[in-house]
Amino acid sequence: MKRIGILLLLKVASLSVFGQELVKDINQELASLNNQQCVECGGLVYFTADDENGQELWRSDGTTEGTGMVIDLNRGSGNGVDGTFNCINNRIFFIGRKSNSTINKRVYSSDGTIEGTKIEADI
Repeated sequence: MKRIGILLLLKVASLSVFGQELVKDINQELASLNNQQCVECGGLVYFTADDENGQELWRSDGTTEGTGMVIDLNRGSGNGVDGTFNCINNRIFFIGRKSNSTINKRVYSSDGTIEGTKIEADI
C-alpha cells in the first residue's frame, strides 16, 4: 500500500521544522498526490487528489477534519480539475470540466466550499 496522503501537503502548508505527519490518507492504493500542485490561499492549502473520483479539488487546514474534497466537478471517476491553481483575493482559481471531453473546460473560482465554487468563464 502506498501512503502518499497529505504528507507532502502538510510540509508545504506549514513549512515547519517540527516534522511531518500524515493528516489524512486519501487513497491507500493510488499515488493520489502524484506530481500535483499545492497552493496556499486564505489560510488553506488547495491541491488535487484522486480518491476514486478522479483528480478533483481538495483543501486542507492541516487537520484531518479540515481536509476534504471541495467539489466533484466530473462526477464518477473522470478528472474534473486540470492545470494549475492561482490565488486571487482569497479565492482559488482553476481550470475544470464537468465531463471527460477536452472541450467544455471552464475557469472556476472557489472559496473552499461547494456553495462558494462558481464558473467564472467558458474556455
